[in-house]
Amino acid sequence: MNFRICLILVLLLGFVYQTYNHDTLVTEDLSKLHKEFRKLQFVLESILTDSSPLTDIVAFPATIAIRKDASIKVYGSRVDESPGYNVSDTCLNHTAILTEALMRKEEWAIRFFDAIGKIGSGIRDGNLIWPGSYDECINIQPIVNTKAGPIYPYKGQYCMASIPLPYSQSVTVGICLPETCNDDDAAALVKRALSMLPLNGTANINPTVQCQERDREFDGRAKVVTIIASIIAAIIILGTAYDVITRLFESFSTDTKMAQFNESLPITKDTYNNGNDYENSDVNDKTPLLSKTKYAEYESVDKYNTVQRQANVGIVVQILLAFSIYSNAVKILSTKQAAGSLSAVNGIRCISMFWVILGHTYVFGLGFVSNIGSFLPNMLNRITFQAIDNATVAVDSFFLLSGLLLAFLTFRELRKAGGIEEFSWRMFYFHRFWRLTPPYMLLMMVYIPTIKYWSDGPFWPKDGFEIDYCKDSWWRNLLYINNFVDINKMCMPWSWYLANDMQFFVVSPILLIALYKSPFIGVIVSGVFLTATFITSGVIASVNNLKANVFAQTGNDWYMQLYIRPYCRMGPYIVGILTGYILFKTDCKVKLSRILNLVGWLIATGVALAVLYGLYNPNNEHTMSTRVSALYLSTARTAWCMALAWVIFSCATGNGGFINTLLSWNAYVPLGRLTYCAYLIHPIVMYLYYYSLRTTIVFNDLNISYLFVSHLVFAYAAAFILSLVFESPMMGLEKVLFKRDRRS
Repeated sequence: MNFRICLILVLLLGFVYQTYNHDTLVTEDLSKLHKEFRKLQFVLESILTDSSPLTDIVAFPATIAIRKDASIKVYGSRVDESPGYNVSDTCLNHTAILTEALMRKEEWAIRFFDAIGKIGSGIRDGNLIWPGSYDECINIQPIVNTKAGPIYPYKGQYCMASIPLPYSQSVTVGICLPETCNDDDAAALVKRALSMLPLNGTANINPTVQCQERDREFDGRAKVVTIIASIIAAIIILGTAYDVITRLFESFSTDTKMAQFNESLPITKDTYNNGNDYENSDVNDKTPLLSKTKYAEYESVDKYNTVQRQANVGIVVQILLAFSIYSNAVKILSTKQAAGSLSAVNGIRCISMFWVILGHTYVFGLGFVSNIGSFLPNMLNRITFQAIDNATVAVDSFFLLSGLLLAFLTFRELRKAGGIEEFSWRMFYFHRFWRLTPPYMLLMMVYIPTIKYWSDGPFWPKDGFEIDYCKDSWWRNLLYINNFVDINKMCMPWSWYLANDMQFFVVSPILLIALYKSPFIGVIVSGVFLTATFITSGVIASVNNLKANVFAQTGNDWYMQLYIRPYCRMGPYIVGILTGYILFKTDCKVKLSRILNLVGWLIATGVALAVLYGLYNPNNEHTMSTRVSALYLSTARTAWCMALAWVIFSCATGNGGFINTLLSWNAYVPLGRLTYCAYLIHPIVMYLYYYSLRTTIVFNDLNISYLFVSHLVFAYAAAFILSLVFESPMMGLEKVLFKRDRRS
């Protein structure tokens, strides 16, 4: 076995194991460990300095023989013998070359050692990730001088070893090995190193190792995606080019007609009075340049030409125009809203999305933090952090808005159609499926097979982020049942929200029809659904002994059994439907007295603050009972959305004051249109950043602020591209193919 490679790993791992297993160490173990470390320290120092020769410390009977064909082979009893460790001969030979080069203190060999992760400070504070230098490792080019000339037998390969420790801990170490060593070879080397530790039980530790691949070529999946993406890109280019060129011609034609029209206007003495009597004429700064009747033909000429262009061309050209970046960008970035729209909803939608991104900035980054042992306890003891700890209610805000807009718009359509019997329920379901699914599936198509090629680094997964490329689970996402079937293999884990939202939508006609037929029956049915949600959530929380606080959870039961289940999350959606019905019936015209309005705002504010900050428990001074936790988990989300429903109701009916002004800011309109795509793509943006890191990071308020703003900007920039390429064209296709002109 290659002894020196193992010695290097022993030095890195011994102190960590000692730190996390100090309760089981005995004096004899400590003495042995101390002697080994002193010896190994001397060995490694001799590699990097000009002190006594390495061969005087550790004998290693190996020689390098150069064949006539310039190939390399290593001979030596320790290299050839690897009982029970299954290291390939090529890997053993090449690590032996590395060892001999270390003995000769060659620069490239020293770099191999230098690139290995070293023990850092703050181990007891949770700093158990030592990635080393990824870029240094992969850029190492060993050189072996032979009689036939220099030989370059291999390059450096970076591997990440995860080694389990006592107390459910694990240490992650970056190691640099020859590129001819695969994952199993590297794991065998690490296991051999662990077995050399003079401590009990280390021989039974089974590390896992992932080695990064070099110069990866596109596989079959990625090639197919590239072809499909190229076809879509070609359609977009053609559609945009046609749109822009025809607009330029129409603009030129319009300018010509306007010039001809202006020239045709009569110039009379009454108008200008020979240029000498302007003050007494009928023309002044309020006189229109064109008569109202004549100018009406031209004031909406661009919109008129657009409609005419789409009406006068064939369906193929209309499909091309649906992919136009120019037209779609204008629609997305427009700040105009339809008459009668609930303008405050845009602000709530955007703020909720910002909140989700802020919460995920913390959660996604915790696995890369070197000071988690001090950072997280300090944060949990700050009352302001409760807004992050309970940020999951931001998702419930989306459920509320989804139910509210569904009810408000559907009741309008029912009234316009003349009743339930005349309403197209087939299009009701199809429009929703078409609205959500194409951008969702197209993003999956691009992201899953190609993400592994987007970046690299010590943390970057060489097979991507999804289990087995979702080849066995993608259809569950398509059918929106991924929160029920084989959850452990869920594709795009954040898509649980989309499954819940679609499932709520499927059963929503039960509530909508009941409310439309009879408000009394509708309220009763809604109450039954709400009660069932409360009871189900409470029972699940009690049986599984779930904690009310997110960061207090000790397993996956909170997520698997409660968080992603529709029968535990439907409360906010029902509140939204009831709120939408009230706004529809009152036509958003409710006059409240100042006292009643103030009382409503005070109650809503108190409930919202209780949900967000009611769990504050510094230093865990008070333990919440299982029953109280179950009560909170079953009712808090619905209570939060009731408070938010009041905000929407008050703003929509003209009682919101400056809050309505803030939430109705025009800048929220285009950002609101991008919310769906921002939700879809923001985790991928965070994956790209965190997993491309070369080393761990330190979390503090300033760093978090920078990361949040960066994630927010890049997420919405990516969402804009996603909407231009996938979402907006699909909405345009629906209008072309089904002659649908309904706003969504």
